Amino acid sequence: TELHTNPFGRLGSGGVSAFEVIPSADGRSVTRRLIERDGVMVTDEPAVRREGRERRPGAGRSAVEDAASVLEFVIARRESLDGRAMIVVRFTPKANARPETRQGNLARQFAGWIWVDELAREVVRVQATATGDLTLGFGLIARLQKGASAEVRRERVDAETWLPTSLTLTGAGRAML
Repeated sequence: TELHTNPFGRLGSGGVSAFEVIPSADGRSVTRRLIERDGVMVTDEPAVRREGRERRPGAGRSAVEDAASVLEFVIARRESLDGRAMIVVRFTPKANARPETRQGNLARQFAGWIWVDELAREVVRVQATATGDLTLGFGLIARLQKGASAEVRRERVDAETWLPTSLTLTGAGRAML
């Protein structure tokens, strides 16, 4: 679902689009093609290849490494989800963490739960809740209030590949002043 701001600065949603995304064999690019818009198949849309950015030597931590470094992880319990054995991990922000990237700074403002498929050793579900107000552009562009939540679900699509199947964002805030 596409998100946009209306002329009054309120967030709204547009239509629902489905894309076919194919990573390259070397993992440095993806090919993305629109296949469905608002429930209607799209057949004439060209595929677009997007190149990934290479890390420069000595450039510091990657965004994923930085986000993981600002969080504390604790194995909380085991449970069953959709008939599969899961390990549930609780994450909270580290008190004195110093993120190096925008993603690390954002991760530091969330706490939540991660469900890991015990046999596949893959993340199946992540639930995160904002521990404080989140601002973008010093609060001038957007502000999301404490308690906003996000949930990501992943599923196996073939014998080796796991992909996100849903992303749900819930919260209150304001956009554009």
